Amino acid sequence: MTPSGFLHGDVNRSPPIPVWSFSSSSASSSSSRSIIAIPTTMRKPPLPPTRPQSCNRPSPVIFIFTEPNFRTGGLKRKGRPRQTSPCATPDKSTSPSPKQTPSSSPATMAQSGGGGGGVLDLERHFAFYGAYHSNPVNVFIHALFVWPIFLTALLLLHLAAPSLHAAAVGAAVYGAFYVSLDRRSGAVAAVLCFLCWAASAALAARLGYSVGCKVVLITQLFCWTMQFIGHGVFEKRAPALLDNLVQAFLMAPYFVLLEILHKFSGYEPYPGFHANVQKLIDAKRKEWEDKKAKKRT
Repeated sequence: MTPSGFLHGDVNRSPPIPVWSFSSSSASSSSSRSIIAIPTTMRKPPLPPTRPQSCNRPSPVIFIFTEPNFRTGGLKRKGRPRQTSPCATPDKSTSPSPKQTPSSSPATMAQSGGGGGGVLDLERHFAFYGAYHSNPVNVFIHALFVWPIFLTALLLLHLAAPSLHAAAVGAAVYGAFYVSLDRRSGAVAAVLCFLCWAASAALAARLGYSVGCKVVLITQLFCWTMQFIGHGVFEKRAPALLDNLVQAFLMAPYFVLLEILHKFSGYEPYPGFHANVQKLIDAKRKEWEDKKAKKRT
């Protein structure tokens, strides 16, 4: 085999290509053949795989499946990364399912307490107290007589408590609890608690033990009688203190204040508060009415 010349291609792109020729002879025929040797540097690279025309998706994507990590609050990898074709449809059995949210129906919210639960759940506290005070006349009676009960209770602590600071501690606990529920309305309630403490201290110093105890007794009896009338005649439901004594005593002054602020100024601790609370109250009252109907039957 001997080189017989060069095959000149495009002079701008590639050098001349050597052409090798050889001859063979046999008894029957004689022929001459040529072989073109193409260098490997001139061979065209393989074309990239083409995508079907019906596929409009971008290049292949690596999917990394994750699942919620409830211990750290983030996400953790599940399994090994997997590369799929651009036109492949995801497998429903392995694809991550969307996060399921709990039902927001009034009955479910009533069972869970409306908010996040706990001692500082304002919606739950307000809905509990509101379920026992839905009649306007009963609410008005409580607006008149709840704060006098609180005032005379502090007066009784000034007169009969063994510690001189018992009334101050009681007023501070109420005020701090209301501020922790809502800063703005809680601050107003805390100021009222302080004013009640100051007024009770002045009354205790002026009236003395004997007259002061009589004032406390008369005021407490009158105010509680009016509230029981409001529940028995208008609300037609037992007071909240029969079901939860501590919660009823804690929330009564603040409930009255929030009702007054909402009625005269449209105040809400946050947007949608009263709408959410009303749903909880309706659910609680429906549950109470169902239990009452079962007892009758």
